[in-house]
This record gives sequence, C-alpha cells and structure tokens, in this order.
Amino acid sequence: MKEEDICKALDAINNGFSKKKASRVVNVPRSTIQFRLSHKFKKPGPGPPPILSAEAEETLAKWILECHKKGFPREKKDLLDEKLTYKYLSRIIWTILV
Repeated sequence: MKEEDICKALDAINNGFSKKKASRVVNVPRSTIQFRLSHKFKKPGPGPPPILSAEAEETLAKWILECHKKGFPREKKDLLDEKLTYKYLSRIIWTILV
C-alpha cells in the first residue's frame, strides 16, 4: 500500500464512490481511508518538530526586544548560550505557572 494508492482512494470518494467501494477498487483498507478522512490525521511537515512552542518563541522575542530597548542588546551567541536561554525560559514558565 503506497501513499499514491491512498490518494487515489480519497479522490474516488470525493468523486462519489463509497468508502467500501473505493477500498475494494484501489485495494486500500477501509480503516485507513476512514482514518485519513477523520480530523485526527495530520501529514507531518518536513524537518524536525520545533523545540520552542509558538508562545515561548514569542515571549523570547519580546525579551530580546526589551533587552535591546534597555541598552543590553542580545547577540546570537547569547541566545545560543544554553544557560542564559534556560534561565530566561524557566523564568517564563515559572510566571505562567504561578
């Protein structure tokens, strides 16, 4: 069973075939078709998943801008320094939890 077979089955369903008939014609299990049609299936994007959540990334960006406004601009090496980044992110998490 290949990805293109699954796509053919989904196209057949969009063209009026029933799930059962599309399953037989394309030789793809009906359970696979049902799963792909459900909202639980997400096609993974390229590359590894992000390390920071969108919220953490946004707050980190705000922190960088605040430091810059106060006269302490952060450089790339500062952000790559795990201790500094960890210290800041743990402070963010602590304020969220409290």
